[in-house]
Order: sequence, then structure tokens, then C-alpha cells
Amino acid sequence: MDAVVKYRIKVDTKLFCSCFEGETCPVCRRIAGMLPMINSEALRKTIIAATKIKCKLSFSSFYRIGSVNSRAAGFVRSTCFSPIGENGSLEGKKIDTIYLEEDIEYHGEPCGGMPLLCFRISELSDSLLDGLTSLLRKEGLISGKPTVVEYGEDIISSLNAEPELDMCMVHIDPYTAEQLHSIKDIQPLPIDVG
Repeated sequence: MDAVVKYRIKVDTKLFCSCFEGETCPVCRRIAGMLPMINSEALRKTIIAATKIKCKLSFSSFYRIGSVNSRAAGFVRSTCFSPIGENGSLEGKKIDTIYLEEDIEYHGEPCGGMPLLCFRISELSDSLLDGLTSLLRKEGLISGKPTVVEYGEDIISSLNAEPELDMCMVHIDPYTAEQLHSIKDIQPLPIDVG
């Protein structure tokens, strides 16, 4: 099965602001003029996950893509079109890409923003899913159960609009990001307003 596997990253605050889950601020309500700051701990854990599955790290940027959820109007910020890591493997099985995305729901309501660790896997099997989940839990990177979304026509058609590069978002340089792997106390990364 060609699928995307999504895990909630084990962090306290949202992907682009310092709000805890269920709280809101002008940034996570997406009020014009409010510039986000990326959650450095979420980025660090994504880099750790990518290195654990032997991905080749690559330059990555966030894109605004249409929301698949009908209750959450607007867009999702994601690096799916510009993944953080590519061509990984676990137990000899290929993992196509790893990327970072925001969860736009909170208990079914559109005000999420918690970071999701996402994997695109062309040939997902139960054993690969179990192995990946076990590895990520052992490393302390995730919380909760994975969500598996079949990468079929429904997902492709929901993304039929051309993704828009989010010019107010951080662009991730893998050479700089690799240094985050060993840093314990990380300050929020500045936004590249390029």
C-alpha cells in the first residue's frame, strides 16, 4: 500500500508558536502580519528520525497546501513537496521521504498546529509500520498512535491546487539542521522572510 504515516511529535508547544495544545494566539489563528517561529525541538526530533532511518537530508521549505479536512478551512503548512529527508530505509525496507507538517485539528476542531512527523512509504507493510513506530518510541520522538493515510486519488485530488511556497516561513538547510541533532538547549529559529 502506498501511504503516508503521520505521528504526533512529542513536544509541548505548537509547530509555529509557543502555544500549548488547545490555546490560541495571533500566530496560530493566522492573523495577517504575525510571523511564526518554528518549534526547534520538533525540527530537532525530525532530524533525529531522518538520521535513524538513514535518510539523505535535503534543503527544505514549508508550502501552503489545501486542507484535506472539510471542517478546517484554509491551508496546512507542510514540507511534503520539499521533504527534509529522502531515500531512507528500515530493516531493508524503503522509506521514500520524511517531512514535517502541522496538525490543523484539536479534538475535531480546526485550531491545532501541533507538529506531525510524516513518512511517505510506497510499500507499507504491518511489519514496517510496527518497526518504525517502535524505533520512534524508543528514541522518545513521538506520542500516541500513528495515523495511516492511503496515498490515493482522494489525497492527490485534494492537493490539485498548485502548492504555494510560504515566503514567511523558515527554510531548512540540512547542513545547519544536522547540528541540531546534538544540541540540548535550543532557542527558536528565526524566520527567513526571503
